[in-house]
Amino acid sequence: MNDNTAQVACKHLGFTNGFFMYATDVSDGSGQVWLENLSCTPGSHTNLYQCANSWGSSCAHSQDIGIGCDDPTSASQSGD
Repeated sequence: MNDNTAQVACKHLGFTNGFFMYATDVSDGSGQVWLENLSCTPGSHTNLYQCANSWGSSCAHSQDIGIGCDDPTSASQSGD
């Protein structure tokens, strides 16, 4: 995963932009890992369903990563 995939993921969720967060920046999750090796290209992929991935994975949560998404209203707000 990289910033490109994070951008597609955030836009899919209704945000304006996004960025990748390394495993060291997020806590490990728990439960079943459903999605692994997600790879998207902005401009080519408009939502997560179009991106390459491994579904139903058995990877460890020590490999969990995160994304950060921009506020969907920040692009339309003016500074005071």
